[in-house]
Amino acid sequence: MKKNTKFIWIIALIVLLIIMFSLIIYLLVTNLSLSIKVPITFLLSFLSFSMLFFIYWDHKWTQERCLSIKKSVNFYFENVISNSGIGIVVLAPTGKIIWISEFITSRFNKKIINKQITHLIPSINITTIMEDYETVISKNNLFYKVKYFPKQLMITIKDITQEQTAINYYELEQAIIGELDIDNFQQFQSILSEEEIFIIQSKVINLLESISKKYNLAFRQYVNGKFLLITNKSNLDRMIATNFYEFDSLKINDTLKNVRISVSIGFGVGSNKFDKLNEMAKDGIRQSQSRGGDQVTIISDKEKPKYYGSKSEISINESRTEIKNISQNFKDKLLDPSIDTIIIYGHKDADLDAIGSSMAIYEIAKHFDKEAYIQNQTFDNTAKKSISKYIENESKIFISPSKANSITNNKTLVVVLDCSDSSRVENPKIFMKALPQNIFVFDHHRVSKLDDVLLSFNVYIESTASSTCEIITELIAFNQLKSILTNNTIQMLMNGLYMDSNQFQKSTSSKTFFAASLLEEWGAKSENAIGILKISNETHELIQKILKNLREIKPGYWLTSYNEIVPTDVVSMTADEILRIDGRNAAFVIAKQPKSSKSENDIFKLSARGIKTNVQIIAEEVGGGGHFSAAAAISDYKSKETIEVFTDNVIQAIISNRN
Repeated sequence: MKKNTKFIWIIALIVLLIIMFSLIIYLLVTNLSLSIKVPITFLLSFLSFSMLFFIYWDHKWTQERCLSIKKSVNFYFENVISNSGIGIVVLAPTGKIIWISEFITSRFNKKIINKQITHLIPSINITTIMEDYETVISKNNLFYKVKYFPKQLMITIKDITQEQTAINYYELEQAIIGELDIDNFQQFQSILSEEEIFIIQSKVINLLESISKKYNLAFRQYVNGKFLLITNKSNLDRMIATNFYEFDSLKINDTLKNVRISVSIGFGVGSNKFDKLNEMAKDGIRQSQSRGGDQVTIISDKEKPKYYGSKSEISINESRTEIKNISQNFKDKLLDPSIDTIIIYGHKDADLDAIGSSMAIYEIAKHFDKEAYIQNQTFDNTAKKSISKYIENESKIFISPSKANSITNNKTLVVVLDCSDSSRVENPKIFMKALPQNIFVFDHHRVSKLDDVLLSFNVYIESTASSTCEIITELIAFNQLKSILTNNTIQMLMNGLYMDSNQFQKSTSSKTFFAASLLEEWGAKSENAIGILKISNETHELIQKILKNLREIKPGYWLTSYNEIVPTDVVSMTADEILRIDGRNAAFVIAKQPKSSKSENDIFKLSARGIKTNVQIIAEEVGGGGHFSAAAAISDYKSKETIEVFTDNVIQAIISNRN
């Protein structure tokens, strides 16, 4: 506007000078009398000044009118935008705030002008953000949606407090459905009196009544030992914050002797459909029980399952009904003429438990005239020693993943042993071609997640069992198949049982000793199992080297790391060695493993062992899993995780573990 004003005044001045100059020339060249020249000169001067005055006032009036209109429009837009809860910030190329709207001034103070935008919004870095960027910030208990437009160097800030509050309130008030089961209730019904069963149910009901008053939780027992739970997200969050400690009171038993009461709970969250929530709750209860019980599992369709509690293992289930049923299902499949091939899978780096149970199923399959193979090509050192001693023609028994895929079809029976996660076997396509009804799983490790293709009636996971060899021994006994097994295979079952129970020093129950006595009766020798587990002088020296870095992370929790390649079984042996000293509750050993064919990056293995301590939860925090008292994990080779980073992650998981 100032440039236009200056231009107009220059034009007006030029016009006036031309008029005045013309007047002077006229007066000089004409011969008119003075009485005529004076009026003419006066008239011309008057007209010139009048014209200049008119131009000036017209321009001034127009300018004031435009400024008034502009001011009114700007005020209107500013007022409308501010009343809508929106503010504008204009930036210099350096990220400095050079202009703010009235809304920003009222909310964030005028003094932010000439300061960097990070002073107002720390997440906006103009040197790295090249595309339109959106985020939500919270200041002074208010929520704002921030949009940054890098090309225009402009930021809009909108107040979304009401919207965010409504969303938060909706999330907190979301309905949550849960299911609670009394662990081993069927077993209690078979061994306890009606009065004692009533005491157990009353103890659980009284606990739920006290919890319902504190957390606004409704419950109903829909069948003996099973309860339906209904609450909302805010109350579930409150229970999570306490790690569900209220349920620990069930373990304080001052009424029934030799009966340990615990419960398993599953919650379904994240859906507004009650049938889906109910389905997720049932899935949660299944996972809680398959992981050993005495814990809470929260299932969401937006996040991976979360586990809480599990400070002790579920009481041993002496009932053999479930193993008997699945044994019969398995035998029926063996008798099915449509099945012509059986492929048996153990986990990667198979140990004595995986190999012993696999060989037993292999010989059973051959007895039923089925073409049978074991898909395993990687073994730990102890397993290699056992294979060379007890298995003949191993090249005809053990096949590669590609061979297994080529012969898998609708007539193939797939048996997975000592693991239930398809990612832990060597063949990533293990379930792709087989029919779901032709897939069986036998395992003793706690489950983090089962593949969707698996059918529950073909899956037997008993986390209280010492080993898969113990489970397969029971299966053989129920089907009266001991006579078809060779002495070498019976001995391998014993070897696997001895190894996974650490020679009956962990994860043992009456069923473990019963299985061992059966194998002894069938011809296995305990001295042979002890002999196969003996270590060499070289292995003993290596274990001592690994233990040089041993340190206590927190009372009872010991860890050592070794940045050299160590055989898988030696890593586990070192963890067992740590626990030989009184007062140590958990042992964690980290060592380098041979590099994977998929990556040139270093790989590190964690082996965790515990005595009445849940080490599985800690292993799961770093991407692993396993059993209550024995678990493992592998570092993330894709992200080039170093041993220092992996060790720090394990230490953090140990420290943050509240169990």
